[in-house]
Amino acid sequence: MVVGPFVADAYRAGAFGLRLPGLSEVLLVQLLRGLLFLGASIPVLVLWRGSRLRLAASLGLAQFILVGLFGLVQGYWLPASLRLIHGAELLADSMVWAGGLALLLARPSQTSRPVVI
Repeated sequence: MVVGPFVADAYRAGAFGLRLPGLSEVLLVQLLRGLLFLGASIPVLVLWRGSRLRLAASLGLAQFILVGLFGLVQGYWLPASLRLIHGAELLADSMVWAGGLALLLARPSQTSRPVVI
């Protein structure tokens, strides 16, 4: 929805077989994708021993590469402007999602715990 104003013309024109999805489609895809990412991230969240910041960066980058970059590289026929805008959107989305998971579900690292005397 954030990048809509930048890409809507290409979608409305039906260029490259693209179409604007309805809100219900967007919400369903986001729900399913979120659950899939959560399921895939749980083993990493449980076993991670480093900082939450590094966890968020690692998870976010991994999700972006698997979902965003991999798909955008395959869409070589799309205009570069669409790929760049969607790439930035997917990178930001992946980083925010991973940051939320790291903040809410990861244990603090041993070095970041306060020392109680």
